[in-house]
Parts: sequence; structure tokens; C-alpha cells
Amino acid sequence: MKERVINLLKLIIALVLFFNISNYIIILFHHLGIDTTIFDPKDIGYLNALIEGTFVILLIILYRKYFVEDLNDYKLNQKNYINKIFMYIAIFFAIKIFSSVITSLIAGLLGMEIGDSENQKTIIAIAKHAPIMMFLSASILAPIVEEGIFRLGLKKVIGNKYLFILSSGLIFGFMHIFPTDLSLSVALTYSITYVTMGVYLAYVYEETDNIWIPIMIHVFNNLLSMLAIILIG
Repeated sequence: MKERVINLLKLIIALVLFFNISNYIIILFHHLGIDTTIFDPKDIGYLNALIEGTFVILLIILYRKYFVEDLNDYKLNQKNYINKIFMYIAIFFAIKIFSSVITSLIAGLLGMEIGDSENQKTIIAIAKHAPIMMFLSASILAPIVEEGIFRLGLKKVIGNKYLFILSSGLIFGFMHIFPTDLSLSVALTYSITYVTMGVYLAYVYEETDNIWIPIMIHVFNNLLSMLAIILIG
């Protein structure tokens, strides 16, 4: 019980920082005499990398015990995990494609025009001006941050397997869409793919009990997405 309470406090701290750390860093910049309102997309790319990198450090401080334990477990069982990772990645992309098809069908039935989400549009815009920083931020740092909070952090607080998987998927999916200027119906339709991916990554973490496995899947997914954005535009 004591450990769960401690982990709940850690999760609260992580969530508060996750949704406010950019504001804290901007305030710090202002105190240093740096006007962030004149930042161009390239500057924002560097700022994003700084924010994500700072958050990775904070998460490692909060959850160092679990990150280290799971890393040691991975090293001891690397061969077995590698075989599983390929299977998990294949299933992940099958689910991602299926959920995208469902999203398109729902959008068609409701007469919606579905394109890139606001989150994706922001990533694309910044990647054009600061590709290296955006690549580092989106492909490496963001997966560690998001898996650290929405999988590791939540699992250490929510004991029930199914409640954890569902809540992890919903929170992960909705935070990629909300807040938004889109109508609720459009926003919820956009969130289907994100929620589905979040549910699956939570399932993988529940099955393996090793946070580095969903991190690797997440990294691989974002890596391919960023390569497509940078190379294809």
C-alpha cells in the first residue's frame, strides 16, 4: 500500500510536469531575457527537444528503480525479447492500419473530412525547419516520456489489468487530440487510432512486464513516421 501511494504521488508529479513543463521552461527563458514569442519553427524544434530531454531526466529520477530493473531483465533475456518484439511490432502496425480504416469509415459515414491531426500537423511543420531536433525529440525522447508516464506510471498505480489497459489507452489517445478547436465528434474520431495504439502498448507492457518493450515499439513507429515526414515531406 505504501509503495502504491508513493507511486501515485510520482504519477501526479509526472502528469503535472507533463502538461506544464513547457510553460515552466518558457517562464525560465523570460527570466533569462529570452523572448520565446519571436521563436521561429526551427527555434521551436530545439525548444521541444530541450523540453523532452528535460522530462526524460525527470522521469528517470522518479522511476529509476523500474527503468534499471527492466533494463537488466532485458539484457538477461535479450534473445527471447527480440523474438517477441518483432511479433509485437507486426501486430502493432496491423492494428494501426485497421484502426485507421475504421476511422476513415466512421468519418465517411458522418460526412467528415479526415486529414492529419493537429498534433501531426505541428510535428510536420517543425520537422521541415528543424529535422534533426524533431527526429530526436519525436523518435527517441517522446516515446520514453509517454511510455514512462502512461504505461509505467499508470501500471504502478492501477492494479487491475483491464482497468490499466483501458485507462492507459484512453488517456494516451485523448492527450494527443485534446485540447483542440475541432468539434467533439471530429476530435473523438481522430482519437480512435491513438486510443487503439495506447491500448495495445499497455497490453504489451502488461504481458511482458518490461517497460523497454513498449518503448521500443513506440520508438520504431515514430522513427518510421519521422523518416517519412523528413524524406517525403
